[in-house]
Amino acid sequence: MKRVSIMLCVGVTLAMLMGCASTAPEAAPNPVLNPMGVPEVAPEDAESLIPPIVEAERKAIENRPFALPETFALGDWERMVVGVNPYRVTTASKDATLAQLRLLDDTIRAELAKLKRFDLREYTGDDTGTCTHTAVWRTSLALEPGAKGALTLNGTVDFRLTNAKTRLAVEEQTFAVRTVAKDPKDLSAAIKRVGALVAVRLAQTLAAMAPCGGKILACEDAETMTMEGGFLQGIYEGQQMLVYAVVDGVALPLAYADAKPGTTRTNLTLWKFNDAEPLAKAVLDALRDDADNHAKYGLNVIAVGDPLPPVWRYKTKQLRGAQ
Repeated sequence: MKRVSIMLCVGVTLAMLMGCASTAPEAAPNPVLNPMGVPEVAPEDAESLIPPIVEAERKAIENRPFALPETFALGDWERMVVGVNPYRVTTASKDATLAQLRLLDDTIRAELAKLKRFDLREYTGDDTGTCTHTAVWRTSLALEPGAKGALTLNGTVDFRLTNAKTRLAVEEQTFAVRTVAKDPKDLSAAIKRVGALVAVRLAQTLAAMAPCGGKILACEDAETMTMEGGFLQGIYEGQQMLVYAVVDGVALPLAYADAKPGTTRTNLTLWKFNDAEPLAKAVLDALRDDADNHAKYGLNVIAVGDPLPPVWRYKTKQLRGAQ
């Protein structure tokens, strides 16, 4: 039905595409997108992306069809403000000490806070303030004897994410992580590895629900654009983004692009185009003819594929390598 609706509006849309664009005034720093109030300056575009990063990230999605994420909804790319009440986050174990369990929970929250995609805040009581979501998890830790005196640490996590406004759960899942303490006399390093693995799993859940994204602010041509949002919103260098237009209220995928983020804005290099879709090709052709009219198309961007930056994926491999 969506496709029929789109095709019926082709004539109107293409007529709109031929209109003139107006230059939008520079907006003041957004307190949610840009909580530090950093000047809204586009990133330097003279330095090219590191080829190995781009090649690896492109290869990961080169066979992916032009489709928006399953959980996609217009506007859902905005930055998440996740509240955590430390008194409702619990850790249990009959094997580890209270101090070791506290270390596990502290590690989880510290690692999550490093991922700029989310603004992780602590709150107490029932007032979540300006949080968009709240997260609660319960982690249990069990120690099992291993080969040559080593210990295996098994962690089980029950995770619940709730919409702060409706108080309704939007995600619930349980997962397990495991690592090995080669020196049972010092469990601290192993507990930190478990905490880091838990944080990665939680981050994947959060990022998959609300991928990084933003509006297209400038369009040099059909292959070079600048979007709202940078590394403060969790966009990493080489990340693959899907550029889409909003046509009569319907999101229309146009192209895949490499990201080169600045502080609050990101340069995009489009490299794979949805020319097989007639309406998408019409929009792309119009952009190729006159990129100045990009505002008429309602261009936006959303992240695709693995929501974790390469350094996190590498870290996860290292952590699992210690098992």
